[in-house]
Amino acid sequence: MAEGSTPERPSKYINATRDAFNNHMGWAAALLGLASLIFALRFRAAAPDFAKYAFVGAWTLIPPIYFWLDWVYYCKDVPADQVEGVRHMHDLSRNIWIALVVVLVALFDLSVFKSG
Repeated sequence: MAEGSTPERPSKYINATRDAFNNHMGWAAALLGLASLIFALRFRAAAPDFAKYAFVGAWTLIPPIYFWLDWVYYCKDVPADQVEGVRHMHDLSRNIWIALVVVLVALFDLSVFKSG
């Protein structure tokens, strides 16, 4: 039996599920990211500040929750020789996500650090 597998859930099943999950989430994130940039360009002047902060706040919180769920629930059964690849994918995804948040903050002209 493969490492990390059980009689009820073989490792191959879990990895296939993880691959499908990441494929769907990757496409969803790419489309939502593009839509977010278009929204920010279109409504940056008209949107109320609360909506801007809520929009950027959602992009700030949701991706780390996704990374955590992926690591805790799906990566526990990834074979040891593939863990470094998963970390690399998370690093690349994190960098794209942070860039998106920074661009959204700039497009919305949000003051992230307010002086007292």
